[in-house]
Amino acid sequence: MKKSVLTIIFIHFWVCFILNPSAQAKEITIGGSTTVQPVLQEMAVYYENLYPDISITVKSTNSGCGIKAFLNRTIEIGMFSRAIRPEEFETAVMNKIYPSIHPIAMDGITIIVHNDNATESLTLAQIRNIFSGKISNWNSINNTDAPIEVVIRTPSSGTNAFFKKSILGDISYTQTAIEQYHHQDIVQHIQSHPHAIGYIGLGYISPAVKVLSIKGIYPTYQSISTGLYPLVRKLFLVTNGSPPLNSHINRLIHLLYTFEGQQIIEKNGFVPLTNY
Repeated sequence: MKKSVLTIIFIHFWVCFILNPSAQAKEITIGGSTTVQPVLQEMAVYYENLYPDISITVKSTNSGCGIKAFLNRTIEIGMFSRAIRPEEFETAVMNKIYPSIHPIAMDGITIIVHNDNATESLTLAQIRNIFSGKISNWNSINNTDAPIEVVIRTPSSGTNAFFKKSILGDISYTQTAIEQYHHQDIVQHIQSHPHAIGYIGLGYISPAVKVLSIKGIYPTYQSISTGLYPLVRKLFLVTNGSPPLNSHINRLIHLLYTFEGQQIIEKNGFVPLTNY
């Protein structure tokens, strides 16, 4: 009888702990993709206003560094713009970390050039040849005799990895490619270099540069949500297993699927999953 009473008390305590978010950790650390960071940064502020006793830190590095931090247990939520690789998943499981994937939005990788560039559209083959170095002069594209300056993200970037896998495959980037850490760095570089070309996430499109279409299709909400645009990817969060029911981590992630959360995603230039 005594044992049964203790069991009931324990179960009652555990259920109360799970269902009461105030009983959970007061700090949440999020890290990873620079692409996803603006969405989570704004969502963190929104969530902290709902729960003033909670402190959320959002660290923007890149997907590669985010995965390392996730595997080292220094963050509770990872932000990623590329899929977790099989070897990374295997390392996680070996360390008793069980990645749970939470897709939150769609993104379209956007090809950009200087505003004075005469080019309006490229094919996937032309993009591949430019970024691999097979085409190295604009005269092959728009009759302008000028060397092409290729600008890419750093190797640990999820955007770099997605672009390489989708466009180049087993081919390497041209050896003359200029690496930039952030999407905004690529925009700023191309803005001041008339013969440069690069790629950025949809949320970083700026009037300071020209967006090219791919085979006549521009990256828009409609072309991405319908799958017409060829360079579409998911943006997602990763947690260690499914977050406890009604915990702050669980509430924060599920808030992204609400009307308010989808508005924040759209405000930051990405396509909400409800539109896909």
